[in-house]
Amino acid sequence: MKLVLLGASHSKGISGKTGKPYEIADIFYGKKPRAWSTDKGSCSTFGFDVGEDGGSMTFVVSDEILKQFESTAFPVLAEVQTEPNPENPEQNFVTGYTVIKSLFDDLHKK
Repeated sequence: MKLVLLGASHSKGISGKTGKPYEIADIFYGKKPRAWSTDKGSCSTFGFDVGEDGGSMTFVVSDEILKQFESTAFPVLAEVQTEPNPENPEQNFVTGYTVIKSLFDDLHKK
């Protein structure tokens, strides 16, 4: 699926409250904002928003994807590879991505 990727975040450590290890891996994407219309008003939308759900998906942590994040000039249009979350098939994990175009590609050509 094609998405506008805005960035990513990877946190890993020991919880100060529970003392248990944690790892959080999110990739942030832009999506079309929700438009609405009722008899009392309406909302037109344009461009991208991170959305009410935060506009993020969990990614599968690997050395390869972390290195790719470090070398990606976000924001980018990317083809994103996903796989179903085995614990919740309604959610997907990002397993990789291929950059189609970076916002900064044309800036560096001058």
